[in-house]
Amino acid sequence: MKFKTHKKKIGVLGLREAGKTVFITSLISQIENSIEAEGRVFKDITAYVPWDNNTFEYKQYRDAFSHQEWPEKTKEKTSFKCSFEYKKWKYKDVNLELIDLPGERISDYLMLANTNFDDWSDAILSDLSIPRKVREHYSKYINYCSNGKVNESTIIMNYKELLYHFADNYITSSISPSTFNLDQEGKPIKRCKDINSLLNRRYVGIDAENQFAPIPKSVITKINEKHKKKSRKEKKTCADYQLLKLFRKRYELYRDKIVIPTFKDIAHCDTIVVLVDIPDILSSGYHKYNDIQRYVQHLVKCLNPQSPMYRALRIFSSKISSRISTIAFIAVKADLVRIGDIGNLKELLKKCIKNKMSVIQNVKQHYFVVSSATATMPVENNPNILVGNPTKAMKDGEPITRDKNDKNIGFEVPQIDNQWPEDNWAVENYVYPELFPFISRREDAPLNHINIDKVFELFLEK
Repeated sequence: MKFKTHKKKIGVLGLREAGKTVFITSLISQIENSIEAEGRVFKDITAYVPWDNNTFEYKQYRDAFSHQEWPEKTKEKTSFKCSFEYKKWKYKDVNLELIDLPGERISDYLMLANTNFDDWSDAILSDLSIPRKVREHYSKYINYCSNGKVNESTIIMNYKELLYHFADNYITSSISPSTFNLDQEGKPIKRCKDINSLLNRRYVGIDAENQFAPIPKSVITKINEKHKKKSRKEKKTCADYQLLKLFRKRYELYRDKIVIPTFKDIAHCDTIVVLVDIPDILSSGYHKYNDIQRYVQHLVKCLNPQSPMYRALRIFSSKISSRISTIAFIAVKADLVRIGDIGNLKELLKKCIKNKMSVIQNVKQHYFVVSSATATMPVENNPNILVGNPTKAMKDGEPITRDKNDKNIGFEVPQIDNQWPEDNWAVENYVYPELFPFISRREDAPLNHINIDKVFELFLEK
């Protein structure tokens, strides 16, 4: 045993389908199999020991890869802890903790500084008023709240309808309460023909009995003025006052049960990793691009010392020695692009994010491009073609569904420039297939990857 222990806590964030589970599984695979594996990349690791109380189901996820299947999305915050010796540090062991955090919860960031329902309502409605794409639906909601005939079930349903239009237009970073976007079972919202049925299944609160919706400041002021001279007994018969009181109570419950625990976990990390799926942005269009930028802006407000959100985070981390010192933005799924375009992924990542992060001086920033579990192979002498096993393909002009045991086939992939598309963003030019994993069935074989070792080196920086 060495004389000192170096502790590192890494929080992994990312929006839906960014691949957090795959990223962490790949990283653990490299560490666990680094001692004896041929071609190992972590050559300075010895005496690796996973802890017993891990909630991140690494063995289960690795087994999915052995059966040519992608692991299921994690349903809640999970973590994986391990210890090892690092040869480069003569007198230190390493305790490493990887935390899979629900990135969708970042959209609740306004609840950090706004400790009461009234202030949050004003802040979130101001935030929701910005995107032009959904302004008509926003105005409809405000008009309903202002008509003087608000009741609990109707205002909640109207608010959920507004949030659905945000989700339908890739504006998920503004959805709060975030449980509407990602429920507590880890199920994301999906497009549905029967919208009312979908809205009934989604909650704006911790559960069906504790939902709440923002009320405009002018309406809250009217309610308070209307009832300020009434006795407590008289107020019990006033529906609008009781609704406001109910929402205030449910907001506090949500903040205590969902928001504060999430941001405490973030505040206790040394390093934050944010996974960004650039092929998905390119195939979705500028709405998704703008949403990623809003997501980063929310993070900036949490990390900027001038922000009230930052001060709230400092309160959460005031009793611990470690605070966020590093943030790494990682462009994932590099195996979906041409070998010659991998460098352009990094340029696109920087051009999307770096300007938004420029106001942060107290946190080191890094940018990487990785493939956590490579599912393709390049074709020699033909850079336009990759080989893999797509879940779907075309045969005689018709789409067909393929099996995970089918043979690999070649397919053409779009070229990626080092500049984002302009306003004439043609998403049909950026089509990427969904692929079965291209992984060894041997469980002791590290996952094939691109640049995971470079990210790991960052984690071990002193």
